[in-house]
Amino acid sequence: MQTDCAPRVNYSQRFASLAVLLLFMTGCDTGATFVDRIPVSPHQGVSLTIACPDARIRELLERHSRVWALENGATVTIIQSPFADAPQADIGILPPAEVPRFASANQLKPIPDRIRNPGHPYHLDYVATVYREKLLIWDTEPVALPITGEGQVMVYRRDRFLDPDVRQLYEAKTKRPLVMPATWPEYAEVAAFFTELNGHPSLPPLPTQIDELDRAYFNVVACYQRPALLTSDKGTRPNNPEEAARLFSFHYDLQTMIPRLTTPAFVESLKWFQRTTPSRPVAEADSPIPSFIADDAMMGIITLADLHALTQAALRLRPLLGIGPIPGSEIFYDYLTGEPRPALAVNRVPYVGWGGTLGVVRESTPHADAAFDLLTYLGDPTTISTELIAEPRWGVGPSRNSHTDSVNAKLWNGYDLDATQRTALIETLHNHVPAGLVNPVLRLRIPTQESHQQALMQAIHQGIMEKRGAMDQLQAAQKAWETLDAPIPLAERQAMYRLSLSLIR
Repeated sequence: MQTDCAPRVNYSQRFASLAVLLLFMTGCDTGATFVDRIPVSPHQGVSLTIACPDARIRELLERHSRVWALENGATVTIIQSPFADAPQADIGILPPAEVPRFASANQLKPIPDRIRNPGHPYHLDYVATVYREKLLIWDTEPVALPITGEGQVMVYRRDRFLDPDVRQLYEAKTKRPLVMPATWPEYAEVAAFFTELNGHPSLPPLPTQIDELDRAYFNVVACYQRPALLTSDKGTRPNNPEEAARLFSFHYDLQTMIPRLTTPAFVESLKWFQRTTPSRPVAEADSPIPSFIADDAMMGIITLADLHALTQAALRLRPLLGIGPIPGSEIFYDYLTGEPRPALAVNRVPYVGWGGTLGVVRESTPHADAAFDLLTYLGDPTTISTELIAEPRWGVGPSRNSHTDSVNAKLWNGYDLDATQRTALIETLHNHVPAGLVNPVLRLRIPTQESHQQALMQAIHQGIMEKRGAMDQLQAAQKAWETLDAPIPLAERQAMYRLSLSLIR
């Protein structure tokens, strides 16, 4: 009888090991050896180059592409260069707004059918709708895959909002209870109250980086420019060009291609920033969110990267923070008349495509299959894409609905938030683009978007910091856009704008 201490012999394993040894020693009837039967990757010996100008994303890529390269017997080199300046690059890592520049010039390979197939382990069909139907698309075809998603939230000093004395003062002044602001006017009112109460600015400084200012400004404009519409609402399936223009015109009128920068939503949003200027300190170069870290700010709209920086740099403040959705508007401006219309509920129209990165494959690469396999590896729904979210220093937001479902709630534990904060963070990110939303606002995606963005943001910044007339500034920006557009035929501009919105030509 065998005792518990005696070694247990697995005869089936020993027999299998002996068979393998004999096969290795003698070969099989065809003359092949055991070594010959080890599967060889189709990418064995392939050398891929990735162009990525962002140092943070390069670090992320270097870590994870190294594993893929070892598994496939390939070589991956990551260079610090924009895709446009690296003709040798097989893969480019781009902001969503830059993809159309290359796609419109036929420089990108479409995503292969094998990856689009629902049976592929990448599950492109489960990527968030705003990516799958908008940001990845050019001329009805997907030409990019998500690498990192975007994410932003409102944070506020929960302890000050719950302070009985502060609440009493606010109610006496405004005749309303002090709660987390749901609309942009409420946000401005609460900021002004705390600025007066504390004797110093209560908001973070105005962004100095052009992309950050773009995000901040259009967060506001989007909510005033159109009502948020779901597929269940009436009139969300345009039957003629006029209905399509009403639903989707934003930077330009979809029919006339006249810029819409002087319409009420744009003008009133600039005025809103001008009104909040007294509640903002002067920006400091050495910190992304200096007023929060200095224990001054009461509220702010910040990215996930800034949320991580805040929770790490201001440990005492961490348990005092509340997290909630970005404010919306109580009205929107009618597309035809420009008149304000009351919203049925808080009108939150998300502004998307301002952040995150997409991977693209150059049309001329001889290693397209390997390049796409690497991109799907980096975006694998159950491994890499979740690992990136779970490490907050990357500041990666969700690009799939599964990233914020109940099963993956643990992914967000890395932000060191308490249970209430973590739940609010996940809900905010999950609901930022509601399921079935027809008309989110996309960041400008025409091939010449960079020059247009610079002209507009210069006018916005001057209007805020130098207190110039909102209409005058936006008229100047509109004239600059018209000058930039003039060399391009109207029909071509119209086609490009429609494609940038992922509409059929």
